[in-house]
Amino acid sequence: MALNRTRVATLLGVLLGASLTSTMIVRTTQAVFTGSTSTNNTWASGGAEITSDGTGSAVFNSGTDGALVNGQTLTKCIVVTYKGATVPAAVKLYSSAVAGTGLADYLNVTVDVGSSTSVGGNCAGWALSSTPFTGTLTDFAAMNSFANGVGSWGPSVVNEKLTYRFTVTVQNVPAAQNKTASATFTWEAQTV
Repeated sequence: MALNRTRVATLLGVLLGASLTSTMIVRTTQAVFTGSTSTNNTWASGGAEITSDGTGSAVFNSGTDGALVNGQTLTKCIVVTYKGATVPAAVKLYSSAVAGTGLADYLNVTVDVGSSTSVGGNCAGWALSSTPFTGTLTDFAAMNSFANGVGSWGPSVVNEKLTYRFTVTVQNVPAAQNKTASATFTWEAQTV
């Protein structure tokens, strides 16, 4: 009888050992079945950039255009290209600086926008889209920020172009004689 108990105890010990070993193998096997994934993320901000065929040079120049007299009109075009990395909400034109000896009050300025096949200011192939400003250079100078600027051009793609045609006429009045004026035209793009 003692022999049977020993056999039974041994048999139970073997079964218990086999059971524990199976449980450990199953748990170890479960730990092997894992998975994960990851992504590498980077960020960069786009910017707004505008170029024109007249960047760095004057559209109008009294040295080459000569003195204006008796209601004379000058017309010049400038092609503006949006080259930014992100599409802006709007591009606007304003005057950031006006100086001189009073001629700005007597210069009528019309700003037209549209398209042209030319560069260099000669307005060849001009096609009018709209006229966002008519007034004196003094009036134009009052628009001295993006918020007050002329136009609402919203380029839909990078490298989109728009041609601005400027028509400047000196008023035919004695008070316009022997005066000067200068102005800086600024195009600004904002994405907000």
